[in-house]
Amino acid sequence: MTGGENRHQTILEQIRDGVYTLDSSGEITWVNETAVENFDIGYTRDDLVGAPVSKVLTDADVEKCLSIIRTLLRSDERESGRCEIRLQTASGDSIPCDLHLALLPAEDGEFQGTVGVVRDITNRKQREQRLDVLNRILRHDLSNAMTVILGRVQQLEDGVDPEFQPAIDAIRERGEELIETSEKVQQIHHIHNDMADQQGSLKLCSLVESIVDDFRVNYPAVDFEVDIPSDAHAATGHEELVTTAFINLIENAIEHNDSDQPLVLVTIQKDPDRIQIRIEDNGPGIPSEERDVLEMGSESQLRHSMGLGLWLASWSVTACSGDIRFDDDISQGTAVLMEFPRAAASDQ
Repeated sequence: MTGGENRHQTILEQIRDGVYTLDSSGEITWVNETAVENFDIGYTRDDLVGAPVSKVLTDADVEKCLSIIRTLLRSDERESGRCEIRLQTASGDSIPCDLHLALLPAEDGEFQGTVGVVRDITNRKQREQRLDVLNRILRHDLSNAMTVILGRVQQLEDGVDPEFQPAIDAIRERGEELIETSEKVQQIHHIHNDMADQQGSLKLCSLVESIVDDFRVNYPAVDFEVDIPSDAHAATGHEELVTTAFINLIENAIEHNDSDQPLVLVTIQKDPDRIQIRIEDNGPGIPSEERDVLEMGSESQLRHSMGLGLWLASWSVTACSGDIRFDDDISQGTAVLMEFPRAAASDQ
């Protein structure tokens, strides 16, 4: 083994994640100490090296890896792939893991095998289970309770003294806001469960036009102007997340617009690497506390975001490997920019 190879192996041994290599037939050729010690799979290095990877993976997970390998072999642009697997231990248990998979350097174009980095995500899975429970409680208990309350308010309204009408209206308004909050929390929960990388190409122009057309029908008092090219493809397969972000930003531009003639302008621009969607309105602008909270990425008791729409948009765009920011170079209203990686010409 050369000095350079020794240095590389030493580095790999120190990585806290499990690292392994397979040959072209799927046989394990090397693993680092973390893969056999920290993961507590019940196998030694000698047990693993020379064994087929099916020793520690189910047939379904092997197929996941093969699918990534086939994709990488077909593409000159993708360097790695990612999926979730469950390592099978010697005792019959399984460990949920996140796997990043790449091809080993090829000689003369021949497939030489793969290298993988494996991370234990047991704690993450436990957090997801707790979030699932909390989400169900919020979605069912809160939403259902508020639906009942609003139904009772409707019954009371028919016979209530006019002097109590403002109180009835306030109850209804707050109840509708709570139901809307519950629905947005459900969307946030969906984003959390849909963070995995989804390769693909998304036709942003047709998506944007379709969504704006729906808003035109539902908000006839608002002027919508659209300036987009004939085509623009983003490098993401998360159509639902892009849709969530776009809808929430449009809703924010409409609902907080106090202009006599509300206007929402949507433009799409593209350069060789990025696609930008710009949503601009002629409203009062985003309050500074809203902007600060979103840019800090967290909330506190003293700095509390007034709504979840901007959070939903931000998290959705981030999950698509995109960026979101405010344009500060306008004198009135608000302009929000969403940017996504541009899809390669071969993927369009």
